Amino acid sequence: MKVSIISFTSRGDELNKQISRCLTSDRVIYRRGKHFTPAQGSLDEWTRAAFSESDVIIFIGAAGIAVRAIAPYVRRKDTDPAVICIDEAARFVIPLLSGHIGGANAYAKTLADKLGARAVITTATDINGVFAVDTWAVNNGYSIYDINMIKHISSTLLSGGTVGLVSDFTICGDLPAGIEYGAGYECGICISDSVKKPFARTLNLIPKRYVIGVGSRRGADGTGLSELFRNTGINKAAVAAVATIDIKKDEEAILALSRELGAELRLYTVNELNNVRGEFAASEFVRDITGTDNVCERAAAASGGKIVIHKTKGRGVTMAVAAMDWSVSF
Repeated sequence: MKVSIISFTSRGDELNKQISRCLTSDRVIYRRGKHFTPAQGSLDEWTRAAFSESDVIIFIGAAGIAVRAIAPYVRRKDTDPAVICIDEAARFVIPLLSGHIGGANAYAKTLADKLGARAVITTATDINGVFAVDTWAVNNGYSIYDINMIKHISSTLLSGGTVGLVSDFTICGDLPAGIEYGAGYECGICISDSVKKPFARTLNLIPKRYVIGVGSRRGADGTGLSELFRNTGINKAAVAAVATIDIKKDEEAILALSRELGAELRLYTVNELNNVRGEFAASEFVRDITGTDNVCERAAAASGGKIVIHKTKGRGVTMAVAAMDWSVSF
């Protein structure tokens, strides 16, 4: 995760440093302040770069500065980074953008706890204690097919109405207030690998449960993997990760597929792959090159899923698919 932090005064710089110390080690911090990290370019240039590269952007200063800075770059609630504003006295932590899907509300609460500040949450579902389907979906590993449907779910719940739920997967636990199992409602949630419309207004949530294991010869044409993936018939929204051996971490064909699918790239060492249990199509040629007898199937299965598509070959590339068991938990 990448966090970009900017401050504009001496007092803000001290808070900038304090926030950086508060954040855990799994975050990459990029800071810019008045008295450190020499400014390169204007605030607009900094914001544009941060918007395209960061998961979280923190402005230390007036909310108006932050709002004007981000305004030209706001696009979609499912792709925009989380944006938070904190006053330089560290009294208030205010999520400005992507409160649910981007996680700004959660980050604001965490920062407020660490700083002894107050998180100012303004989203209607949060302040009314209503189930926030977008937050739940992101936190539980779902792709949201049509973000425009979120407002119908939220508005129905906020007005005291009932939202339907249909699922191709086992449901565990009690349903949130206002959610009822069944299709006999005006709007509802559908949880499935594919896009369905059981309600007049349907929010499709697609579990990210497929891992695409891949192998590639050096310099292979990236379109080969794209073609193999299209042949699987899997919705790219259902892909959790592209997986391969670590010696292929810079292979452009593999990187291109990860970008195309918008999926995490998981890398495994040869020992990790060799320790994956299962029956795989062994190749002595592949073993001589990589140290393991099958890269794509072992990489697909390394996350604990079951192979559902065995090794297939393309132009200098291979692919296999594993599916993780799935259930719906509230």
